[in-house]
Amino acid sequence: MMQLYNILSNNNIYLEKKINMIQRIQSLFIVLGIFSVFFYFKFIPDHIHDFKVDIFALISISSGCVALFSYNNRLRQLKICRFNFYFNFASILYLLLSPINLVDSVCFYFLIVGTISYFLAGKWIKKDIDLIKSTDRLR
Repeated sequence: MMQLYNILSNNNIYLEKKINMIQRIQSLFIVLGIFSVFFYFKFIPDHIHDFKVDIFALISISSGCVALFSYNNRLRQLKICRFNFYFNFASILYLLLSPINLVDSVCFYFLIVGTISYFLAGKWIKKDIDLIKSTDRLR
């Protein structure tokens, strides 16, 4: 009976560690960025699909998932979020300068929300890193 209690309590600690990752604000911004780029990819009209923009969206979604699950390595998470910010910003510039008229479409605004959310996630990750460095100086 005691062994069962130890297994259940250890499993509960594992679940609490996983839930703490979701409570960080930068994780919520990363999830918002993933979903907004996914909705951009989902709601783009069929007659406007551009191969480059589709590749941009898929790379952004996949690297966002990698950033979300690398919460133990904050520097890697920061680099990936900055990469996604610049990548989404480049795709916005591409859409603005291309002959495809997506600026009036709702899906274009999803891409803007994703870019802003990756920028905010990077700022919060940087605040986390600075906070940890300041506590290390006090030791």
